[in-house]
Amino acid sequence: TLKDLEKNYEELRKRDEVIQIFSSPKINMELSLGLNPLKYEPRFMDTAVVFFDMRGFTTISEKYDLKVVHDIINQYAGEIISGIQRDGGFIDKIIGDAVMAQFDKPDDCLVSIRKIRMKLSDLNRERYENNLPVINFGTGISFGKVLSANFGSNIKMDRTIIGDIVNTS
Repeated sequence: TLKDLEKNYEELRKRDEVIQIFSSPKINMELSLGLNPLKYEPRFMDTAVVFFDMRGFTTISEKYDLKVVHDIINQYAGEIISGIQRDGGFIDKIIGDAVMAQFDKPDDCLVSIRKIRMKLSDLNRERYENNLPVINFGTGISFGKVLSANFGSNIKMDRTIIGDIVNTS
């Protein structure tokens, strides 16, 4: 019936939204092209890697209620993630209070970082004016050759990169 079709469509739409948010844009692109991300062959590539990491996170998480910490992380991560995507980068992963991203071009990476750091400064200014804790971030950047591959097992897998430049960043 039409009602069943509408219900099934809505369920598929919700699943697609969850997949889009919780998985990598590169994985989503492969799926849309009809490729199987599980069959991704490891490959070497040149890329710019950037990490944004909250400074003093342990102290913050010990001092404030975890719901407050959650809100702080999401506020800052939201600015970082939207800035990276706006400037042509993509999020490799979110690791607690840190964000790891990649850019094809080092210049795009540097421009993006500058804009994001300015946005985070504006956010800290607002927090300071509202008697909220100011959150400091460190940024690590490197450019060079990495290995892009699927890592993990048939239970849980992650598409990411490894290499000296990842460690240096």
